[in-house]
Amino acid sequence: MSILALVCAAQLGAAPPANVGVVLTRREGVTKSQAQVVVQATVDTLKEGGLSVAPPMDAGSCGTKRTCLVGLARRQQLEILVVLEVANVLDEGVLRAEAVSVDEDGKRVALVEYEGALGKAAPLRSALTKLVAPAHATLNAGKAAPVPTAPAVVVAPPTPAPAVDPAPAVVTPTPTPAPAGQPVGEPAAAQQPVAMAPAASNVSAAPTAASGSASLLVGVALLIAGGAGVAGSAVFGGLALAETGKVDALCPVRNRCSNLATANTFFDNAERWQTIGLVSMIAGGALAATGLVLILARPAKDSPSASVWLGSDGAGLSVTAPLNF
Repeated sequence: MSILALVCAAQLGAAPPANVGVVLTRREGVTKSQAQVVVQATVDTLKEGGLSVAPPMDAGSCGTKRTCLVGLARRQQLEILVVLEVANVLDEGVLRAEAVSVDEDGKRVALVEYEGALGKAAPLRSALTKLVAPAHATLNAGKAAPVPTAPAVVVAPPTPAPAVDPAPAVVTPTPTPAPAGQPVGEPAAAQQPVAMAPAASNVSAAPTAASGSASLLVGVALLIAGGAGVAGSAVFGGLALAETGKVDALCPVRNRCSNLATANTFFDNAERWQTIGLVSMIAGGALAATGLVLILARPAKDSPSASVWLGSDGAGLSVTAPLNF
Protein backbone atom coordinates (compact mmCIF):
# COMPACT_ATOMS: atom_id res chain seq x y z
CA MET A 1 0.00 0.00 0.00
CA SER A 2 2.84 2.41 0.84
CA ILE A 3 4.54 1.78 -2.53
CA LEU A 4 1.30 2.58 -4.41
CA ALA A 5 0.88 5.80 -2.42
CA LEU A 6 4.43 6.87 -3.24
CA VAL A 7 3.87 6.21 -6.98
CA CYS A 8 0.64 8.25 -7.00
CA ALA A 9 2.31 11.11 -5.16
CA ALA A 10 5.19 11.12 -7.61
CA GLN A 11 2.78 11.24 -10.58
CA LEU A 12 0.78 14.09 -9.05
CA GLY A 13 3.89 16.13 -8.25
CA ALA A 14 5.61 15.59 -11.63
CA ALA A 15 6.25 18.83 -13.49
CA PRO A 16 4.67 19.27 -16.95
CA PRO A 17 6.99 18.84 -19.95
CA ALA A 18 8.88 21.97 -20.95
CA ASN A 19 7.48 23.76 -24.01
CA VAL A 20 9.47 27.04 -23.95
CA GLY A 21 13.16 27.34 -24.82
CA VAL A 22 15.77 30.11 -24.51
CA VAL A 23 18.84 30.47 -26.75
CA LEU A 24 21.57 33.14 -27.00
CA THR A 25 22.57 33.63 -30.65
CA ARG A 26 24.74 36.77 -30.63
CA ARG A 27 27.14 38.37 -28.12
CA GLU A 28 29.13 41.45 -29.14
CA GLY A 29 31.31 43.43 -26.71
CA VAL A 30 29.64 41.75 -23.73
CA THR A 31 31.41 39.52 -21.20
CA LYS A 32 30.36 35.91 -20.78
CA SER A 33 29.21 36.54 -17.20
CA GLN A 34 26.96 39.43 -18.34
CA ALA A 35 25.46 37.22 -21.05
CA GLN A 36 24.77 34.48 -18.49
CA VAL A 37 22.96 37.03 -16.31
CA VAL A 38 20.73 37.94 -19.27
CA VAL A 39 19.95 34.29 -20.06
CA GLN A 40 19.18 33.41 -16.42
CA ALA A 41 17.00 36.51 -15.99
CA THR A 42 15.02 35.46 -19.07
CA VAL A 43 14.49 31.91 -17.77
CA ASP A 44 13.46 33.13 -14.30
CA THR A 45 11.02 35.71 -15.72
CA LEU A 46 9.29 33.12 -17.93
CA LYS A 47 9.03 30.62 -15.07
CA GLU A 48 7.54 33.23 -12.73
CA GLY A 49 4.98 33.94 -15.46
CA GLY A 50 3.74 30.33 -15.23
CA LEU A 51 5.56 28.95 -18.29
CA SER A 52 7.39 25.62 -18.39
CA VAL A 53 10.93 26.51 -19.52
CA ALA A 54 13.60 24.06 -20.65
CA PRO A 55 17.32 24.54 -19.82
CA PRO A 56 18.99 27.14 -22.07
CA MET A 57 19.84 25.80 -25.53
CA ASP A 58 23.20 25.97 -27.30
CA ALA A 59 22.88 27.53 -30.75
CA GLY A 60 25.91 25.57 -31.92
CA SER A 61 26.42 25.63 -35.67
CA CYS A 62 23.03 27.31 -36.25
CA GLY A 63 24.38 30.72 -35.27
CA THR A 64 21.69 33.29 -36.05
CA LYS A 65 19.93 31.24 -38.76
CA ARG A 66 16.27 31.30 -37.83
CA THR A 67 15.30 28.16 -39.78
CA CYS A 68 18.05 26.11 -38.15
CA LEU A 69 17.12 27.33 -34.66
CA VAL A 70 13.44 26.49 -35.18
CA GLY A 71 14.39 22.99 -36.35
CA LEU A 72 16.56 22.52 -33.26
CA ALA A 73 13.67 23.60 -31.00
CA ARG A 74 11.24 21.31 -32.84
CA ARG A 75 13.50 18.31 -32.22
CA GLN A 76 13.30 19.13 -28.49
CA GLN A 77 9.47 19.27 -28.75
CA LEU A 78 9.31 22.96 -27.85
CA GLU A 79 6.47 25.27 -28.89
CA ILE A 80 7.95 28.71 -28.10
CA LEU A 81 11.59 29.76 -28.61
CA VAL A 82 13.02 32.99 -27.13
CA VAL A 83 16.00 34.20 -29.17
CA LEU A 84 18.41 36.55 -27.33
CA GLU A 85 20.96 38.96 -28.81
CA VAL A 86 23.20 41.11 -26.57
CA ALA A 87 25.71 43.77 -27.52
CA ASN A 88 27.60 46.72 -26.10
CA VAL A 89 27.16 49.86 -28.20
CA LEU A 90 28.91 53.06 -27.06
CA ASP A 91 29.42 51.61 -23.53
CA GLU A 92 25.71 50.85 -23.19
CA GLY A 93 24.19 47.39 -23.08
CA VAL A 94 21.60 46.45 -25.72
CA LEU A 95 19.28 43.42 -25.48
CA ARG A 96 16.94 42.12 -28.17
CA ALA A 97 14.62 39.29 -27.04
CA GLU A 98 12.25 37.84 -29.64
CA ALA A 99 9.75 35.06 -28.92
CA VAL A 100 8.83 32.97 -31.99
CA SER A 101 6.35 30.15 -32.57
CA VAL A 102 8.01 26.83 -33.41
CA ASP A 103 4.82 25.29 -34.84
CA GLU A 104 4.43 28.30 -37.21
CA ASP A 105 8.02 28.08 -38.55
CA GLY A 106 9.45 31.01 -36.59
CA LYS A 107 6.54 33.45 -36.69
CA ARG A 108 7.13 36.33 -34.26
CA VAL A 109 5.04 36.20 -31.08
CA ALA A 110 6.56 39.09 -29.12
CA LEU A 111 9.62 41.39 -29.21
CA VAL A 112 11.41 43.19 -26.37
CA GLU A 113 14.24 45.69 -26.92
CA TYR A 114 16.14 46.88 -23.85
CA GLU A 115 18.98 49.37 -23.40
CA GLY A 116 20.78 49.60 -20.07
CA ALA A 117 22.95 47.63 -17.72
CA LEU A 118 23.18 43.94 -18.67
CA GLY A 119 24.71 42.77 -15.38
CA LYS A 120 21.67 43.65 -13.24
CA ALA A 121 18.83 41.14 -13.26
CA ALA A 122 16.07 43.38 -11.82
CA PRO A 123 15.70 45.86 -14.73
CA LEU A 124 16.14 43.02 -17.20
CA ARG A 125 13.32 40.98 -15.69
CA SER A 126 11.07 44.03 -15.61
CA ALA A 127 11.49 44.45 -19.37
CA LEU A 128 11.25 40.72 -20.18
CA THR A 129 7.82 40.34 -18.54
CA LYS A 130 6.33 41.60 -21.82
CA LEU A 131 7.08 38.15 -23.31
CA VAL A 132 4.88 36.21 -20.87
CA ALA A 133 1.34 37.14 -21.97
CA PRO A 134 1.90 36.64 -25.75
CA ALA A 135 3.58 33.29 -25.05
CA HIS A 136 0.58 32.11 -22.99
CA ALA A 137 -1.82 33.25 -25.74
CA THR A 138 0.11 31.30 -28.40
CA LEU A 139 0.26 28.13 -26.29
CA ASN A 140 -3.46 28.29 -25.43
CA ALA A 141 -4.41 28.89 -29.08
CA GLY A 142 -2.85 25.57 -30.07
CA LYS A 143 -4.81 23.65 -27.38
CA ALA A 144 -8.38 24.47 -28.47
CA ALA A 145 -10.77 21.59 -27.83
CA PRO A 146 -11.91 19.78 -31.00
CA VAL A 147 -15.52 20.23 -31.99
CA PRO A 148 -17.37 16.91 -31.60
CA THR A 149 -18.91 15.59 -34.77
CA ALA A 150 -22.41 14.13 -34.86
CA PRO A 151 -22.59 10.41 -35.65
CA ALA A 152 -23.53 9.56 -39.19
CA VAL A 153 -27.10 8.36 -39.71
CA VAL A 154 -27.50 5.62 -42.30
CA VAL A 155 -30.90 5.58 -43.99
CA ALA A 156 -31.89 2.39 -45.78
CA PRO A 157 -33.06 2.93 -49.35
CA PRO A 158 -36.83 2.38 -49.94
CA THR A 159 -37.91 -0.89 -51.48
CA PRO A 160 -39.13 -0.29 -55.07
CA ALA A 161 -42.74 -1.28 -55.79
CA PRO A 162 -43.27 -4.04 -58.38
CA ALA A 163 -43.94 -2.80 -61.89
CA VAL A 164 -47.56 -3.09 -63.11
CA ASP A 165 -48.30 -3.23 -66.84
CA PRO A 166 -50.91 -0.63 -67.75
CA ALA A 167 -54.10 -1.85 -69.36
CA PRO A 168 -54.38 -1.10 -73.08
CA ALA A 169 -56.49 1.94 -73.85
CA VAL A 170 -59.68 1.40 -75.89
CA VAL A 171 -60.34 4.14 -78.46
CA THR A 172 -63.84 4.43 -79.93
CA PRO A 173 -63.92 6.31 -83.24
CA THR A 174 -66.39 9.18 -83.39
CA PRO A 175 -68.29 9.48 -86.70
CA THR A 176 -67.84 12.75 -88.49
CA PRO A 177 -71.18 14.41 -89.31
CA ALA A 178 -71.78 15.09 -93.00
CA PRO A 179 -71.99 18.76 -93.98
CA ALA A 180 -75.32 20.25 -94.95
CA GLY A 181 -76.40 19.49 -98.55
CA GLN A 182 -74.22 16.43 -98.91
CA PRO A 183 -76.01 13.08 -99.46
CA VAL A 184 -75.51 10.47 -96.84
CA GLY A 185 -73.07 7.78 -97.94
CA GLU A 186 -71.10 10.08 -100.20
CA PRO A 187 -67.37 9.48 -99.75
CA ALA A 188 -65.50 12.10 -97.76
CA ALA A 189 -62.89 12.34 -100.51
CA ALA A 190 -65.16 14.74 -102.32
CA GLN A 191 -64.64 17.36 -99.67
CA GLN A 192 -62.55 20.39 -100.53
CA PRO A 193 -58.93 20.08 -99.39
CA VAL A 194 -57.82 22.42 -96.62
CA ALA A 195 -54.71 24.44 -97.45
CA MET A 196 -52.00 24.31 -94.79
CA ALA A 197 -49.39 27.04 -94.68
CA PRO A 198 -45.89 25.63 -94.70
CA ALA A 199 -44.22 26.02 -91.32
CA ALA A 200 -40.51 26.27 -91.66
CA SER A 201 -38.04 26.11 -88.83
CA ASN A 202 -34.39 26.90 -89.08
CA VAL A 203 -31.84 25.16 -86.90
CA SER A 204 -28.57 27.03 -86.86
CA ALA A 205 -25.33 25.21 -86.03
CA ALA A 206 -23.05 28.19 -86.42
CA PRO A 207 -20.86 28.87 -83.40
CA THR A 208 -21.39 32.26 -81.81
CA ALA A 209 -18.72 34.87 -82.05
CA ALA A 210 -19.27 35.88 -78.42
CA SER A 211 -16.91 33.15 -77.11
CA GLY A 212 -14.07 34.45 -79.25
CA SER A 213 -14.63 38.05 -78.12
CA ALA A 214 -14.87 37.01 -74.45
CA SER A 215 -11.61 35.03 -74.56
CA LEU A 216 -9.89 37.97 -76.27
CA LEU A 217 -11.06 40.45 -73.58
CA VAL A 218 -10.11 38.11 -70.72
CA GLY A 219 -6.72 37.41 -72.30
CA VAL A 220 -5.94 41.13 -72.70
CA ALA A 221 -7.02 41.82 -69.09
CA LEU A 222 -4.81 39.01 -67.73
CA LEU A 223 -1.89 40.20 -69.87
CA ILE A 224 -2.21 43.75 -68.47
CA ALA A 225 -2.52 42.46 -64.87
CA GLY A 226 0.53 40.25 -65.34
CA GLY A 227 2.57 43.17 -66.66
CA ALA A 228 1.54 45.24 -63.65
CA GLY A 229 2.65 42.45 -61.32
CA VAL A 230 6.07 42.19 -62.98
CA ALA A 231 6.47 45.99 -62.84
CA GLY A 232 5.47 45.95 -59.17
CA SER A 233 8.21 43.42 -58.40
CA ALA A 234 10.77 45.95 -59.60
CA VAL A 235 9.35 48.57 -57.21
CA PHE A 236 9.50 46.15 -54.27
CA GLY A 237 13.06 45.20 -55.22
CA GLY A 238 14.02 48.88 -55.08
CA LEU A 239 12.51 49.19 -51.60
CA ALA A 240 14.50 46.14 -50.45
CA LEU A 241 17.74 47.69 -51.77
CA ALA A 242 16.94 50.94 -49.94
CA GLU A 243 16.52 49.09 -46.62
CA THR A 244 19.77 47.18 -47.23
CA GLY A 245 21.56 50.48 -47.76
CA LYS A 246 20.35 51.65 -44.35
CA VAL A 247 21.76 48.49 -42.75
CA ASP A 248 25.14 49.07 -44.43
CA ALA A 249 25.16 52.66 -43.11
CA LEU A 250 24.62 51.48 -39.52
CA CYS A 251 27.04 48.54 -39.81
CA PRO A 252 30.05 49.69 -41.89
CA VAL A 253 32.09 46.81 -40.45
CA ARG A 254 30.71 43.27 -40.23
CA ASN A 255 29.22 42.50 -36.78
CA ARG A 256 29.94 46.08 -35.66
CA CYS A 257 26.80 48.20 -35.63
CA SER A 258 26.23 51.61 -34.09
CA ASN A 259 22.60 50.66 -33.30
CA LEU A 260 21.96 46.90 -33.42
CA ALA A 261 18.20 47.09 -32.79
CA THR A 262 17.60 49.61 -35.61
CA ALA A 263 19.86 47.64 -37.98
CA ASN A 264 17.86 44.45 -37.33
CA THR A 265 14.63 46.31 -38.05
CA PHE A 266 15.96 47.56 -41.41
CA PHE A 267 17.19 44.04 -42.22
CA ASP A 268 13.73 42.54 -41.52
CA ASN A 269 12.13 45.20 -43.76
CA ALA A 270 14.54 44.38 -46.59
CA GLU A 271 13.69 40.67 -46.35
CA ARG A 272 9.96 41.44 -46.38
CA TRP A 273 10.15 43.71 -49.49
CA GLN A 274 12.32 41.11 -51.25
CA THR A 275 9.76 38.35 -50.56
CA ILE A 276 6.83 40.49 -51.76
CA GLY A 277 8.73 41.39 -54.94
CA LEU A 278 9.44 37.73 -55.71
CA VAL A 279 5.81 36.73 -55.20
CA SER A 280 4.66 39.65 -57.38
CA MET A 281 7.02 38.61 -60.20
CA ILE A 282 5.87 34.96 -60.14
CA ALA A 283 2.16 35.86 -60.02
CA GLY A 284 2.53 38.50 -62.74
CA GLY A 285 4.37 36.07 -65.02
CA ALA A 286 1.67 33.42 -64.53
CA LEU A 287 -1.14 35.88 -65.32
CA ALA A 288 0.64 37.19 -68.40
CA ALA A 289 1.26 33.66 -69.71
CA THR A 290 -2.40 32.71 -69.19
CA GLY A 291 -3.59 35.84 -70.98
CA LEU A 292 -1.29 35.16 -73.95
CA VAL A 293 -2.61 31.58 -74.24
CA LEU A 294 -6.24 32.83 -74.24
CA ILE A 295 -5.47 35.38 -76.94
CA LEU A 296 -3.69 32.89 -79.21
CA ALA A 297 -6.20 30.05 -78.67
CA ARG A 298 -9.43 32.03 -79.25
CA PRO A 299 -11.83 30.78 -82.03
CA ALA A 300 -11.45 32.08 -85.59
CA LYS A 301 -13.50 35.15 -86.50
CA ASP A 302 -15.15 33.64 -89.62
CA SER A 303 -16.29 30.05 -89.04
CA PRO A 304 -18.45 27.89 -91.37
CA SER A 305 -22.15 27.63 -90.45
CA ALA A 306 -24.93 25.20 -91.33
CA SER A 307 -28.72 25.75 -91.43
CA VAL A 308 -31.53 23.17 -91.65
CA TRP A 309 -35.12 24.11 -92.66
CA LEU A 310 -38.23 21.96 -92.31
CA GLY A 311 -41.75 22.50 -93.69
CA SER A 312 -44.90 20.79 -94.87
CA ASP A 313 -43.77 21.04 -98.48
CA GLY A 314 -40.28 19.66 -97.94
CA ALA A 315 -36.95 20.04 -96.09
CA GLY A 316 -33.45 21.25 -96.94
CA LEU A 317 -29.91 21.93 -95.70
CA SER A 318 -27.81 25.00 -96.45
CA VAL A 319 -24.11 25.44 -95.62
CA THR A 320 -22.33 28.79 -95.59
CA ALA A 321 -18.51 28.99 -95.50
CA PRO A 322 -16.10 31.89 -96.08
CA LEU A 323 -14.01 31.92 -99.23
CA ASN A 324 -10.38 32.90 -98.64
CA PHE A 325 -8.35 33.84 -101.71
